[in-house]
Amino acid sequence: MRAAQAISCLLFVLGTSVWGQNTVDEEVHEAVALEQKGQVQQALVILQPLVVLRQLSAVEAGRVWTALGYGYQEEGDLAKAGKAYQQALRVLKEGPSNKTDCATALDNLADWYRTTGDQRAAIRMEKIALRLHQEDQDHAGAAWTLIHLANIELARKDKAAAQDYLDAAEKETLLTPKIDDRYLASLYSTKGWLAELEGNTLTAIFDYNQSLSFQPCQTCMLAGWDYVLLGKAYSSDGQLTAALENMRRGLAILGDTIGQHSSAYLAAEIAYAEALDSSGEHAESVKLKNAAKIEQSSFRDAQSESGPVTFLVGH
Repeated sequence: MRAAQAISCLLFVLGTSVWGQNTVDEEVHEAVALEQKGQVQQALVILQPLVVLRQLSAVEAGRVWTALGYGYQEEGDLAKAGKAYQQALRVLKEGPSNKTDCATALDNLADWYRTTGDQRAAIRMEKIALRLHQEDQDHAGAAWTLIHLANIELARKDKAAAQDYLDAAEKETLLTPKIDDRYLASLYSTKGWLAELEGNTLTAIFDYNQSLSFQPCQTCMLAGWDYVLLGKAYSSDGQLTAALENMRRGLAILGDTIGQHSSAYLAAEIAYAEALDSSGEHAESVKLKNAAKIEQSSFRDAQSESGPVTFLVGH
């Protein structure tokens, strides 16, 4: 098992938007930065008052609703998250054509569909987003979306399709003067997942280490996931001391950001429990895994009104 895929994707997408210089955009940018650090409640405090401002342009409102959707999704309120993403697309379509922002909202809506278990809808949204990025000559945005598509295919265990999307993403990066370090971290993390599925654990270890080297924040949520993934790869290679060390570090970061009671943290904890079992700590492993699974089930039950939540224990 690996860390939950759903947690990371939205953060990557938000980084592709071209934010303006006015007060609203600055506030949204501040909120997104907080969300990237796992400080979702603080982000919502900034974002929620903005949606009542009648003077917002369509683009501003679309960005606010997109960021709100991510915040609600991180809080586990999938019903509110879905409505926020739909509202973002609605207001963006009403205003002047802005393909990049529409594509960003579609990317986030795709992740919502993936989280609620509708993989086909997720792929459909991502392909529309990809077309918009390409029509707008937004090569960086297209590269992000191709990475998302690769991740979806990896969750479906379609390694060939995932490789095709990764190849296409790398071609898009060649057309971009400067690519964000967060994109490079995502690229290597996805490569690591593919390598692990193919049984190439040493390549996976290299790729996850590369991803960590590009993470701009070593105490933020995405770095936490990378440490858990790196630990999982070490465990697969039989390097159990390195596995447990990295997974403990990753869990500590995730606990400080998304919290120990989030579904994603619990998925990482179960992965850690499996590494413990491999190291001979059978009793501790069973205790930890059972407690995490009980709490994970409670989380699923609490979200039953929002649809069939699928916690993708994958990447």
